[in-house]
Amino acid sequence: MKKAVTLVVFFIISVSIIAASVLSDPLNIKLLVTGYFGEYRSTFSSDLNISEHFHKGIDLSTNSRVGLEVFAPESGYVDSIMINHPLYGTALMLTLPEVKNFITNEIGIKILFGHLQDLGSITNASGRRLNKIFNELLLDYGSSYIQVKFPENEIEFNKGEMIAYSGNTGNVDPHLHVEIRDLEETIILNPGMYFELPEYSGTSVKVFEIISGGDVYDLTKYPNPLVKISQYTPFLLRTRVESRQPINPKSISIYVENSLIYRIDFSYFLMENSDLVHEIYTNSTMRDYRYRLDATVPEEIVTVNKWQTVDFSSEKSARLEVIDHWGNRAEVKFRIIERR
Repeated sequence: MKKAVTLVVFFIISVSIIAASVLSDPLNIKLLVTGYFGEYRSTFSSDLNISEHFHKGIDLSTNSRVGLEVFAPESGYVDSIMINHPLYGTALMLTLPEVKNFITNEIGIKILFGHLQDLGSITNASGRRLNKIFNELLLDYGSSYIQVKFPENEIEFNKGEMIAYSGNTGNVDPHLHVEIRDLEETIILNPGMYFELPEYSGTSVKVFEIISGGDVYDLTKYPNPLVKISQYTPFLLRTRVESRQPINPKSISIYVENSLIYRIDFSYFLMENSDLVHEIYTNSTMRDYRYRLDATVPEEIVTVNKWQTVDFSSEKSARLEVIDHWGNRAEVKFRIIERR
């Protein structure tokens, strides 16, 4: 966990709206987000020791189709491919050696595309070579899982060259999964920092209820409720972003007497912490999220936690702020006091 603390220094100011955009679109259709970074995922695989986890990337709509052309968003080379992975299906990972890591400020990242139908392309030399290797592996290994690592710069692609076809491998509906990692693959970064993601018309942030000590405070019906909290019972928030499909917010913040005391922020997390999903979520599904507002880990997601610095023996004014990727926000005022 020492590494997580070091990384937080680079990102000590939480980015509410992710606006940096350095990579070109991987699809030749409008990019529409159907799954966001950090969401609760219940899918698992006992074969590869994969448990419930945070969503490590974003999902882009392919309009329910397979076979859309996927393009290199920047010049780089093939790092590895996976075939018959229980979660990713067929996946391609590229190294982009000239792209900045926005968390560590180092140069170089890796990008993974998942659920692909086919790898490579007949439109360029590197694509033809990759496609030949892919088909040979399919013949040799059939439905078995295999991962192949390539030497540096062995198969290079230029920005904008076709690298694959989208699909539905990994037993999912058709879409393109996009994931960004550091070069050591120890940090998972929010891809929204790298792509310009258009906002779906009508997107809004919904805040439904606070749950504390077994009591449910309906924030849609009762303004400024008095919420009673206890260190011995969970303190939960049910919220989500209504978009083309329900997705999770970018950040959740709590202010007490106008001072920030707690924040969950989905900018990055450590690979080793990707299965700590139940530290943040509880009683959640992949489209209905309940967040623990008393979580302490992972520290790179719980970026502010000052609960212990506030005396709740007397009633305090509080404000909840939930922000999505595009800066839409919902603010709810409530009062808070220690349960006796």
